[in-house]
Amino acid sequence: MNAFLSLAVSGIDASFHEPYASLMKGLVYGLPIQIDPILKQEIVRSGLAHLVVLSGANVTLLVQFSERLFFSLNKKVGILLQLIFLFGFILLVGPQAPLMRAASMFICTVVCILAGKPSYIGWNLFLTILLISLIQPKWITSLSFQLSVFATFGIIVWGIISARFETKMNAFLEVFFESWVVFLVTAPVSIWYFKSVSFMSPLSTALVSWLIVPLMIAGFAISVIYIIAPPLAPIIAIPTQAGLQFIIWIIQTTSHLPFGYLRLQ
Repeated sequence: MNAFLSLAVSGIDASFHEPYASLMKGLVYGLPIQIDPILKQEIVRSGLAHLVVLSGANVTLLVQFSERLFFSLNKKVGILLQLIFLFGFILLVGPQAPLMRAASMFICTVVCILAGKPSYIGWNLFLTILLISLIQPKWITSLSFQLSVFATFGIIVWGIISARFETKMNAFLEVFFESWVVFLVTAPVSIWYFKSVSFMSPLSTALVSWLIVPLMIAGFAISVIYIIAPPLAPIIAIPTQAGLQFIIWIIQTTSHLPFGYLRLQ
């Protein structure tokens, strides 16, 4: 852990007690979650392990947020600021496999935009896999990278399906059905590696995904404010903890619903 990341993490530790501190550190900085084994198992059973740690899904949400943030600016300026934002984030947390998958796909999209060519997510995914196999071959066999790639493929499939609808879906239903498609695509990988599957994943994902980006931003803000003016960090931490409590409540609730989790051994 680099010195700045260590200092940033100390702001999280000082602002939250457990299990909220570990949950926030996993969500924002991708650090291993050191929490009660019972809660850790509930996270697995709820199907939210992919959202409560730094993942390609979280980074994609963050990139989408930065697109909206810089949307009103000149196209080239906006793209430059997005790239600075993304690579600053990578320098902070380190080059992790799912993070680099999301970053590589974003770069492919940027190249297409700047060249005035259409951007196809499927083609960008293929180029990303090819690029990473050349630069860092060991990541291809990484579980986190494989899940990230399969999840992205699921999103592509849902995009094709939803494009056929004449009217736009409610935001919750959009995320819910997209989560089901992603679940069906990634389930074989989860079953192969973990010998288990959570049928609660689409529901729990739809219930908490809207909170992920606000919590990540709040986590960054707490870290920065703690470095600059430590007494002010709790001002943001208090409402932020309410969001973390909601996620834990969803985890505990969905993990105990009947027939929601299947273990094959």
